Amino acid sequence: QSPRQRNTWIASNAKLNDYAVNFYPGIVDIMPTLAKYLHVGIPDNIGKEVDGIPLIGKVSIAHPSIDIFQNKLDVSWQTLDPEGDVSVYISTTNAYKEGGSDKYFLLTKVPAASRHTTVDISQYPSQFYKVVLVGKYNQVNTWFPTSPAQPSTSQ
Repeated sequence: QSPRQRNTWIASNAKLNDYAVNFYPGIVDIMPTLAKYLHVGIPDNIGKEVDGIPLIGKVSIAHPSIDIFQNKLDVSWQTLDPEGDVSVYISTTNAYKEGGSDKYFLLTKVPAASRHTTVDISQYPSQFYKVVLVGKYNQVNTWFPTSPAQPSTSQ
């Protein structure tokens, strides 16, 4: 989706973070914002499937971008807070869409400030990849389709 397609009216009396002010928040950002505001913990297996970035509180990373070439996953992101590391996870299944769960594999951990990493994924052959980046204060996800029938990107 383009920023224009994701754009929506959002009203809040809370102090908004840098992501909310300087990027293009969308409707998918409301649920993680409410969860953070209400101090609702989201289980890890569900959290990896949640789209959106909280609009309040600290945010580490946003806008993941991935590409695959020669069995390497090229990952980049925008860094909003360089503190801590970014852990890169990958899943080669999508059982979650039918009520199942997906197994995620930790590929690497790099400093958030690096904004980029390349990882060998030759041991994870798949028709598509779900990639989750976990920063100190938030996580983001995206998919990489290797066939036209797969969805393109989710954040």
